[in-house]
Amino acid sequence: ELLETYAHYTTPPSPRISPVRTSSYRTGKRDKIGVILPDTQFGYRYVDGIYVPIHDPRALNVARQVIRCIGTELDLIVHVGDALDYPHFGKHDDDPATWNTTQKTNADFQREVTAGAMRADAPNAKSVWLEGNHEKRRRVYVEDKAPHLVGERVVNPDGSPGELALSLANVFSLGKLGIDYIEGYPNNWYRINDRLMVIHGSQSNVKGSTVHGILHNTAHPSMSVISGHTHRAEKATKTIYLPDGTPRTVQAESFGTLADIRGAVPAGNMGRTMDNLHTESLPNWQQGLGIVYYREGDAPFKTEFVPIHTFDGHEALFDGKVFTPTVDEYGNPL
Repeated sequence: ELLETYAHYTTPPSPRISPVRTSSYRTGKRDKIGVILPDTQFGYRYVDGIYVPIHDPRALNVARQVIRCIGTELDLIVHVGDALDYPHFGKHDDDPATWNTTQKTNADFQREVTAGAMRADAPNAKSVWLEGNHEKRRRVYVEDKAPHLVGERVVNPDGSPGELALSLANVFSLGKLGIDYIEGYPNNWYRINDRLMVIHGSQSNVKGSTVHGILHNTAHPSMSVISGHTHRAEKATKTIYLPDGTPRTVQAESFGTLADIRGAVPAGNMGRTMDNLHTESLPNWQQGLGIVYYREGDAPFKTEFVPIHTFDGHEALFDGKVFTPTVDEYGNPL
């Protein structure tokens, strides 16, 4: 009886549950959408009469499908650089399997990336391509081997000078495609808005986080940075104070690669047999692409990494859909 008498003192009341009050709004036309294409390393090795890709056609195909899914709503595509591999223009010119692949590389890259992913798949998007260290290989090769051709321009029908004859902008008719090519690696960059910029990058910490180094050593400490170069999916954040004392969270991020991540990319640790086959290895690289939701001016933004699951059929999940390749490892339609 005593317990029943005092039960109401010892039994806690049921909690009052009410839904949170929201202040959200539909982004509508307020937010823009951008796609970040990481290092593609597009190119080939010619082995036993077959062009073996250095890039990964399946990963590139899935990335194109994601771009196509966004479609006419896409406002911006930025390729961070190393879109082309060009090993024979650099220190890997001792690999005979890469010789005489330039025209095949350029033609297929135009079809799949510049005229394909960056124009046909996203006709309304502004397209930007940053020069990376691999594109720079070609420019430096021309400067070293044919210095008298540096500065040579195409002659227009009326006799006026046109594009630089040996520039990538001219090789790929980027002006006609409406693609901005930004040279000047490693000091070139593209600003998405007043808080976010894209670089190719020149740092690569194989034993730790590269983006942490970028975050703490950037020349633009109040800007967030998207970079390439490392072929890894990484993200780092920190809180800083602006000169006026306002706090801000900044981040550095990379979205992996669209290259073959099984040892096909010519590198210092690439193994090769006498018959020019590469020996497979497994570097710490990840495939994927990035999505950016942003507003122009001094405004917050959101990034989204879309991983491509290389070892699970190259599947990617985006916008509630699962994307799988429609080509094989050589780029042939399935």
